[in-house]
Amino acid sequence: MTTHDEQTLSSKEIEPAFGQNMPAPHTLVGIMRERLHGLVLELREARGDVHAPEDVYVPIRRLAALAEGLTDYSSAFRKIAGEVNGFVQDELEEAVGEQDGVPLSGLTVPDVDGTDIKVTLNTPSEYTFDLEAIMRGVAVKLMADNPNDARDPSLDGDQADEELYVLLLKAMGHLLAAGKFEPQVSKVKKLATEIARTDPAVASTITSTIKKRTEFKGVRAKRETPK
Repeated sequence: MTTHDEQTLSSKEIEPAFGQNMPAPHTLVGIMRERLHGLVLELREARGDVHAPEDVYVPIRRLAALAEGLTDYSSAFRKIAGEVNGFVQDELEEAVGEQDGVPLSGLTVPDVDGTDIKVTLNTPSEYTFDLEAIMRGVAVKLMADNPNDARDPSLDGDQADEELYVLLLKAMGHLLAAGKFEPQVSKVKKLATEIARTDPAVASTITSTIKKRTEFKGVRAKRETPK
């Protein structure tokens, strides 16, 4: 059976930079799967019927060692791929210049097979938020959306609102204490927009505390077919 991951594997062989060509990835998967299935049949034949947990010790040892070895090879390939991209970055900097070790732009390289190699900067952004401000904003929005719900009728309006506000903050505090909460910048901004319809000042305390940090993590080279 062909998996989704296999469908994305390249059919290109590695050029002889490392000596003899290696099989194309999708071909290599087929070869390795065939050998794996052969190994499993041998191991099961050798162990016979299973009557006790100890009967499967030998095949599990062999298969676990194989999985560990394959994982190590995978790590080795990823490590060298990262170094290859480092040399791609060197070439990009020669072409477009750099500032503080960061290329000034990406580059599109047309290949002879009709595809384009898009060399782009890997610059993920990380956002930080003031959770207290978000919680206060949520409480204000809930109270604006439900002006008469959960109020103590024995209290005057302002006092009832204040007690409900404090109660909502405590409830959200208990919720956050039970696990990790990761705000998403687009959704936090959408929340702030909704809050701003009735309380712009509270919305401002949310948007003004959003901090963005962008980090350069090398370059990426991706092959694309022109549309």
